[in-house]
Amino acid sequence: MAEFYNGVQMVPFALRSRRTQAKRTLMEATALRLPFRGWLRSLMLAAAGAVLALPAVSAIAQTPDGQGLARKLNCMSCHAIDRTLLGPSFAEIAVRYEGKPEARDALARKIQTGGSGAWGSVPMPANTQVDDEQAHLLVDWILQIRR
Repeated sequence: MAEFYNGVQMVPFALRSRRTQAKRTLMEATALRLPFRGWLRSLMLAAAGAVLALPAVSAIAQTPDGQGLARKLNCMSCHAIDRTLLGPSFAEIAVRYEGKPEARDALARKIQTGGSGAWGSVPMPANTQVDDEQAHLLVDWILQIRR
């Protein structure tokens, strides 16, 4: 019969309570066997989890992501990835400019200065808050989208 260590002694699985079962699951998930008991163990596990999670969270927050940037800059209020809203979908833009070497700079300029007539009568407003690096990041993300 399988047993587990409850902090004091080995106990058969059949004798564990729901609370002990939850603690066991948490301990298995973290793979830590702490000698502390009660609230001190919980505090230690929480502190260890927070310390281990910080580098991952900060790395994710600093990673430039085209879709995240598009949401942050409100591009998604007029464009969608796969369907037309006020403006064309990002997939339609990718198809139209696929294989054109001048497209990267032209689209980055279009994002910053706006324009009208290329996709119909609805004008695209200028996005003066977008710098060159952000515009090129958005364009790179848009051009890699496939239908």
